[in-house]
Amino acid sequence: MTEISISEQYLGLAKTDPRTSAVPALKDFVRSREAIIGVSPEQRVAWLRGMQPADLSRFLIGLNGTARGITENHTMDGEGVQAGTVGGSIPPDQQDKEPILHYALAEVQRVAQEITMGGEVIRTCLIVPL
Repeated sequence: MTEISISEQYLGLAKTDPRTSAVPALKDFVRSREAIIGVSPEQRVAWLRGMQPADLSRFLIGLNGTARGITENHTMDGEGVQAGTVGGSIPPDQQDKEPILHYALAEVQRVAQEITMGGEVIRTCLIVPL
């Protein structure tokens, strides 16, 4: 990390990562859904294992809206949007988003099944209480 002089910080010249400001809102988002997703790692694994694709879609849309500061209702969007700052990335075509979501959910649930069968709980950003 580069050390920034006090004068740069005072003048507002210090570069900040815009993602940092989203962290408190994302933590609040997850906390507000603890009744659904649980608090303990075991509860959150059970939530993941029982999730349906529509549930995951709503959860991800909520996370995305929270991170982007979107307050009104929105759906999976991004048609023609480029994301990222290093070379950019192009989101999948609209018709591919649902199959990708289904595949991702199946993989998450498969891993959750392996974790619970092995008696382990892997602490990830989604499973660790924030």
